[in-house]
Amino acid sequence: MITISILNIKTYGYTIFDYKKDSFDDSIATNQNEKKDDSEGVVKLSMSSALNANKSLFLANIPVQGIVSSEYGYRWNSFHKGIDFAAKEGAGIFAAANGVIEYADVLSTYGLMVKIDHGNGFETIYAHCSKLLVKPGEYVQRGDKIAEVGNTGDSTGDHLHFEIIVNGERVNPKNYFIQPLDYSI
Repeated sequence: MITISILNIKTYGYTIFDYKKDSFDDSIATNQNEKKDDSEGVVKLSMSSALNANKSLFLANIPVQGIVSSEYGYRWNSFHKGIDFAAKEGAGIFAAANGVIEYADVLSTYGLMVKIDHGNGFETIYAHCSKLLVKPGEYVQRGDKIAEVGNTGDSTGDHLHFEIIVNGERVNPKNYFIQPLDYSI
């Protein structure tokens, strides 16, 4: 398992991520110019290597036992910022990764929702829940039950709407799962 601590991000026409040298794994580097800098104690990576390293910081478990009913991307003349998993009302929703509960309450079109801060700029959202089992400030581990599937907020049926946010931007969750997704009917 790769553990990388992001110290800072600088922009000079391109992005440079600085990492603690004791946690750098040479397999992340994709450019021969990337190297450990023992004098500064950091490693400077190209953009492509930095993105690979950033993704390795967060690999998620699928948060509910269900099938994908709607993908991330354009649908119905708008952009869908997550993945929907069809599941029975009351089915368990589980933390995709370790983190601290940032929000657990009703939020507009999301209905009952949970937001977890996983550190390093990663957050997850679990929306349309029927019941919340956590409170803000609680620490949860990957696999902890945090809520139950529901149909609250702007929803068309029982399901979990799941989002991954990286440094404030919603990304396609499909690219961050450890397991393959279930698309069967």
